[in-house]
Amino acid sequence: MKILAVDDDPLLIEMLQLMLPTAGYSDVTCALGSHQALDILQKPDTDFDCFLLDIQMPDIDGVELCRRIHKMQRFQKTPKVMLTAMSEIEYINRAFAAGATDYITKPFEFQDIKTRLGLVEQSLIRAKNTAPEPAPKQPRNTFGELPNLPEIRYHLQPGVMANYLASLGRLNLLLRDFYLVSIEDFEPLANSLSELSTYDLIEEICHEFSDCIQGGDAFFSYVGGGEFVFAFNGRSASVDDEFAYRLKIAHETACEAVLDPDNGSFPAITLSNVVKPSIFNDPRRGVLDALLVRLRKGKKQRLEQSHHHA
Repeated sequence: MKILAVDDDPLLIEMLQLMLPTAGYSDVTCALGSHQALDILQKPDTDFDCFLLDIQMPDIDGVELCRRIHKMQRFQKTPKVMLTAMSEIEYINRAFAAGATDYITKPFEFQDIKTRLGLVEQSLIRAKNTAPEPAPKQPRNTFGELPNLPEIRYHLQPGVMANYLASLGRLNLLLRDFYLVSIEDFEPLANSLSELSTYDLIEEICHEFSDCIQGGDAFFSYVGGGEFVFAFNGRSASVDDEFAYRLKIAHETACEAVLDPDNGSFPAITLSNVVKPSIFNDPRRGVLDALLVRLRKGKKQRLEQSHHHA
């Protein structure tokens, strides 16, 4: 795996040059600051499999560097791991919004960086061994089998969402609310559509949902099976009826753009109860899987409450 490590601290660069080969990564290029990194990346034949980026650098900080790298077509899907002393939620949110795929805080242990880079390498191997195909009729909750959605504002691929939540968990930072949005009867709907129409519908819904998020106060992820997870950060207000209404309008707009209204009514969406964050210490499951279990219970509770009041 070919790595570009960027930091303005010569001692940190020297440490990475010693540490990374010991972890099994000997093909490492180091840049002393953002300007040197951009000079390296300007060469059209330059290629990297992973970026390690510090945040606190003069002139161009690591978040802006991440954003610029992410805008380069050939590096848009390349993993970008922030390696930084900045541990506040504001920096983490900015980094993931700029295209970061993981976040490691200094001081870090050798095993920390070895483990995180190992996960990056596994994701690269999976991507290489997976031939690009149209979205399946029934997108599943296995991360590697989900449609490869394009870049959509505030949307994180499920694996990146899991890294985001895990990063907050490692720093004992809690988000404000979680929310699950589900397309009702998704399986029969997907079976009635072509693979391309199913993909188009999910993509259009994601675009519409991204417009419901105001001021970068949340991220969301399509996790398969017609389910969308929303994670609200500390700046946001609680999920309220107004936001739920905006989601429903956005969903209807997406359906009108993709589905044939002559075939009957559009599928509805179900909203879960709001779930508060206490998900980071479930040893039995990954962080996103543990969250999904709690969100589905929240959905069931909301449906039961609706039936009770009906």
